Amino acid sequence: MPELVFEVLQESDGGYCAECLTESIFTEADTWDGLRKNVLEAASAFFFDRPRPDRVRLHLVRDETLLVVCDIQVELGALYQGTALAVPQRTHGQRL
Repeated sequence: MPELVFEVLQESDGGYCAECLTESIFTEADTWDGLRKNVLEAASAFFFDRPRPDRVRLHLVRDETLLVVCDIQVELGALYQGTALAVPQRTHGQRL
């Protein structure tokens, strides 16, 4: 096996979790250096009785959610001014 790929997520507390995409290997650590060490140890333990991979790739995934806020404050008169729309006209007793 030439390469193992681990998907790495940074937790909200600052630590890291790594999960192998092709084998059942999972590990975590508080620091990036600690995670690198733990991934190599976990892979070594997983492949103790068979050939080990040539390389291990750590793929850091950043999942970020952005809040989109649309704050439009327009006065009614300004809304119709300078546009092709006409201001609706009321006739007596008619509701718009």
